[in-house]
Amino acid sequence: MPAVAQFDRKAVEQAIADFLRALGQEPSRELGQTPALVAQAWCEDLLSGYAMDPAQVLREDAVAVEPGQSSLVVLRGLSVATMCPHHLLPAHGEATIIYLPAGRVAGFGAIARALEAQTRRLTFQEHAGMAMASLLVDELRARGALCELRLAHSCLAARGARQAAAFVESVAFAGSFAEPGADRDAALAVLGHQARGIYPWRPEGDGPREAPPAMPSGYAEPSACRPGSLEAEVCSSVASEAECKPDSSSKGKR
Repeated sequence: MPAVAQFDRKAVEQAIADFLRALGQEPSRELGQTPALVAQAWCEDLLSGYAMDPAQVLREDAVAVEPGQSSLVVLRGLSVATMCPHHLLPAHGEATIIYLPAGRVAGFGAIARALEAQTRRLTFQEHAGMAMASLLVDELRARGALCELRLAHSCLAARGARQAAAFVESVAFAGSFAEPGADRDAALAVLGHQARGIYPWRPEGDGPREAPPAMPSGYAEPSACRPGSLEAEVCSSVASEAECKPDSSSKGKR
């Protein structure tokens, strides 16, 4: 999604002043600076993703990988803030991104910036996650990618159902991670969902649930991979090209 032109901040300020008056609140005294402050927040922070092109962020930082490289790259604890397009209320939380390089890789900082460019917009959580996973496949030629978002939504906490302690978790898949196989199994195992039973593995056909398959040979889960850590981790994995096996799907609830 390409970058867009700058916002009309003066028009935003006037709209906020009119909004306050419509609510019976004159923008004076303690509300005197509110129109300017709200316009600044929306234009410089809350919707700053529109000023960036996430594809270009990855493209400019990408470098080729050695043929045959097959290590899962895992970034955990990436901060996320986005705006609900229904109620214009923020959601915040964190992301986990996993991808399996095949053609190129990008720096961890570039991936974090691309995520910010994709999420600091008026967008649904599910759409943002799917866009980020697809971006890694399209721009880095990753064999498979996923983006897990775990966000607390103000529109769920402060209004409507008023579930202040609730959060929404969504997982978007792209490339080989969207299909059953060794690539997807390895990614979900690192993500931790198999152990928590969120994405239980089932054999083909209608049979009783069985134990998940063993991890591909050569996989070793690093001790540094801790959910919620504020570090980017490279996790050594997975199977050979012959062992590993593209449609896109996402799983989440609003």
